Amino acid sequence: MLLRGRRGWWGKWIWRAAVAISIFAFIWPILAGYTSRFYNELNGAVGALAVINFFVFIKVVMSTLSTANQSIIRERTGRTFELLQLTGISHWRFVLGKWAGVMKAMLRDYVWLWFLRVGMLMWASAQMGLHEVNWEARHSSVLSDVVINWDGLLLIAVLLLVFGFLELGFSAAIGIFIGMFRWSHRAGAWVSVIARIGVAVAITMFVLLVGHLFEELGGRTAISDGVRVAAATSLSSLFANGIVSAAFYFDSYTPYANQVNVLIGHLISMMLYTGLTIGTLRLATMVAVRQGINNSSGYEDVRKRKVDRITALSPAKALTTTVAPPSFTPTLNEGTSNIFDLPNADTVRVELYQYHRNVSQLHLRLMSDQDVLYAQFSGVAYMDVPSRWVGADFRVGTQAELQAALQANGIHLNSLMSQGVRLFMAQAGDKTVRIIAARAQLLDELPNRA
Repeated sequence: MLLRGRRGWWGKWIWRAAVAISIFAFIWPILAGYTSRFYNELNGAVGALAVINFFVFIKVVMSTLSTANQSIIRERTGRTFELLQLTGISHWRFVLGKWAGVMKAMLRDYVWLWFLRVGMLMWASAQMGLHEVNWEARHSSVLSDVVINWDGLLLIAVLLLVFGFLELGFSAAIGIFIGMFRWSHRAGAWVSVIARIGVAVAITMFVLLVGHLFEELGGRTAISDGVRVAAATSLSSLFANGIVSAAFYFDSYTPYANQVNVLIGHLISMMLYTGLTIGTLRLATMVAVRQGINNSSGYEDVRKRKVDRITALSPAKALTTTVAPPSFTPTLNEGTSNIFDLPNADTVRVELYQYHRNVSQLHLRLMSDQDVLYAQFSGVAYMDVPSRWVGADFRVGTQAELQAALQANGIHLNSLMSQGVRLFMAQAGDKTVRIIAARAQLLDELPNRA
């Protein structure tokens, strides 16, 4: 599905061949511009570019949906989704960050599609010009006889640029929203494709139903031709991204080329794209909240999830998973510094090693010139740490600092847990590392969980 991203040689060469064929089809009328078959070659080039546009549009939309979907799935398979849940990242920042990343990754494909569309419509304008100006002698025409509607082409180029950006944003939003749910291998990408088509079909069916009711109530005179043209343009743009109706800007004598109504239809379609994108991103953030991504808007159900997750922990459960005994259990009095009693603790390199969500246990790897140790935090309720930093001089925060951290991050503990958790703090450059957990231990090696 993603030709550029596939491993192996054939994916790259298919991509390169598609680009080469597109360029050749575009320049072919120029190469055959002064031959006796110029008109036929022009028709062939327009037809070839139309076919290429059709398949390229399907390819880039499916690639966008798949890329957005995989960006979420990779977080789960790479076991980094649980770490995101403890970093305090906002659900809006998570969703919008994924959305912007997908758009940046797929932007080159949509630029290629835009050039293909503008090139096809340029030769389509030349074809229409030969029909209007030189119909009788069209078969003997040459390249110098071509008349292109440059004003219409400029307007179309701007519209297609906007439509391409809107399609990119909408498809990326759908892929991210569908990816927030758990799917089997590749199923999420196909569900995203079905959802993208289903949205356009559902809106079209709704508009047709409303139009039918208006016709029945108004004696089939309630809807004017201009409204029909605008509605047909807006609905077709949801399927073809504006490319089909854009050609009407070249024609000036058919009843379907009412440029004002076509433009109104395009503007309505752009508003539909924008509204659907915002709505889909909103749904994705709601699912992200329910998946455990930090909630900054105060939903009560997320606070209940945190309470349930924390109260489900028990010291006995954590101890049953530990095979190797800890080498050092510090005394965790309030205000104690360098709790692991490390020599030159401020020069120890610290790495976020792993986090086990099922037992809420965090492991940090402590690396010095003499040894490699592991810090184990059990009963973790909150974590705000970078992936790597220098300085393992952990201290136990005061009760006031603990309450401030709990309140700032919206963490609610029951009376039993509130008596057992502590705030562990360290300095990582300009950033303060904060871990709210029940216990901290120093291990020579990690426990065997097999």
